[in-house]
Amino acid sequence: MRGSLRPRFRSRTLRLRGTATDDLGVTRVEYATKTLFRPAKGTTAWNARIPVRPAVKRVTVKIRSVDSETLVSALKTVRARRAS
Repeated sequence: MRGSLRPRFRSRTLRLRGTATDDLGVTRVEYATKTLFRPAKGTTAWNARIPVRPAVKRVTVKIRSVDSETLVSALKTVRARRAS
């Protein structure tokens, strides 16, 4: 999985995007800011809009992909911070 590893955000939304590959095919990409994973839009080219409260200065997001046999990739951790 590839994408920006140190994104910044200004508004109430953190926007992430990236690519995912798998020899069996990617069926979905998911992200989580706490414990519940949610689907991103797209598969091999994906994006996600994550709501962020105004007082939050830093966000940690875990991203994973799932292939056609429901095998889950290793987690990729992205740490974003609010731009000043």
